[in-house]
Formats: sequence, C-alpha cells, structure tokens
Amino acid sequence: MAVPKNCIRIHGEDIIVYSCGEGRIVHHREFLHAMVESRSLAKVKAAFPASRRNLLEVLNTFGFDFDQLLAEQFSEGLTNTNLAETHGVDAKWIAKKRGDLGQASVPGRPAVDIPDEAVIDAYVSAGSYAGGARALKLGSQTFKRLYLLAASRTGQKADGEGEG
Repeated sequence: MAVPKNCIRIHGEDIIVYSCGEGRIVHHREFLHAMVESRSLAKVKAAFPASRRNLLEVLNTFGFDFDQLLAEQFSEGLTNTNLAETHGVDAKWIAKKRGDLGQASVPGRPAVDIPDEAVIDAYVSAGSYAGGARALKLGSQTFKRLYLLAASRTGQKADGEGEG
C-alpha cells in the first residue's frame, strides 16, 4: 500500500497530517485556529502540508466557510493579485471565485446601465448636459458620454456636440 504524502485525513475530532510519509495527529481546532488567525490558505498550507482541495475540504468539514472569508476580503478591497499571494493560489482561481460569489471584478462603482431613452429624456427635459447629469445623479462627463452614445444608437442628432 502506498504511503500518503502531504495530505490531511479526518479521524473523528482529530486530523492526521501526513507529510513525507509520516503522520501527526492534531485536533481540528488547532487547524481551524490557524486559518482564523492567519486568514491565509498559504500559511495554513505551510503548517499543514496538503493540496488546496484537501485543505478546503477539511475546513468545510469542520464548519469553516472559506467563501465567506474571501467575500470579506473582497469587500476589504483586496485585489485578485493580493489574494492570490495571500492564499498561495493562481490569480485566475481568485477571479473565478470572485465571479462565483457575485463580487465586482474591479473595485469601485458598477458600470452605469441606463436605457438610451432615459438619457435622451433627461437631456431634453433639462436642456443641458449638466442638468441631465443632475437629473440622473451622474457626473457631467459620464452623462455626456452616455448621451452621445444614446443619440448615435437611436439615430438622433446630438445637440451641441461641440459643447463641454
């Protein structure tokens, strides 16, 4: 029979950490404590050598929600690259997890998504870019860009295209 190498097996309340063919028994609370304190899968992996999948399975078995940790770290403004370094994984894996958790791929405000008719109506009602921007609670440059796009898509003549 093959000797396990760098993996963790669950045995009741304990885990057996195999490293280079030798196993050591550790209570699962010590493992969870390492994750809670470090907030880093890479640091836990250094203390408890195993694959990412194995570590995540063991964390999940004992009630640690790694996705919740990532969601908190995303909300703290950490980038995919920062988190990839923190957790010792590829930035593409972090980007996929970000998408799976419904987090914006780029920190900041979401893209403006206003129907063309609403932009044109705001401009017509206000009579200016600044007034239309105020009506839709947008910056004047953003409103002007949206208005010019809306006018070109709907085939309308953009009034005052030379204005700023």
